[in-house]
Amino acid sequence: MFWAACRLAENGVSPAEALDALGAAAQSAGLGDREITTTVRSAYRATQPASEVTPGGRSQSAGRWFGRSASPPSAALGRAGL
Repeated sequence: MFWAACRLAENGVSPAEALDALGAAAQSAGLGDREITTTVRSAYRATQPASEVTPGGRSQSAGRWFGRSASPPSAALGRAGL
């Protein structure tokens, strides 16, 4: 799943779309929601450029979707769960 998520990230697929594409298969393989989300998050971090710093000195990353305050995806792993 990590490899597939990396390929999706490299091809400009959003993290939410990656979860949609990979979530059902990952659940069928026995992975839980948290493990699926963490694996996709890791793949996007591994393939995305380092975060950029805005003029105000705040870090801005392409992975905002992966913020710690984000709730885990729903059991269906659809975009509504993000």
